[in-house]
Amino acid sequence: MKTSEVFRRVLTHLGDENYTRPHQRYICFALHQLYALGMIGDLDRTRCKRLIRAHLGDAHTLEHWLLEHHGVRPQCTRAYIHKIMVTRKAWVTHLIEHYETKGD
Repeated sequence: MKTSEVFRRVLTHLGDENYTRPHQRYICFALHQLYALGMIGDLDRTRCKRLIRAHLGDAHTLEHWLLEHHGVRPQCTRAYIHKIMVTRKAWVTHLIEHYETKGD
């Protein structure tokens, strides 16, 4: 499956600030859930996880990356969680467009 299609499936799987399970919040957890549901293959899951890790560097999550690179401190407010989810979805949308442009 093309990388852009895997990320498109991730995007539809991510929740909003009212998420109830971790796989609705985190991209890598969503990849695991999609694999468990048989919606993507293991090679797709591992390839996309490697790409995410390459983009994040030493950070484990987008929130960790934002803290390390921009000083954005995590908060337990609805507004913060909403902004993180919007940012996460925008990043996945960017990845979809990036890989579509490359033909992948």
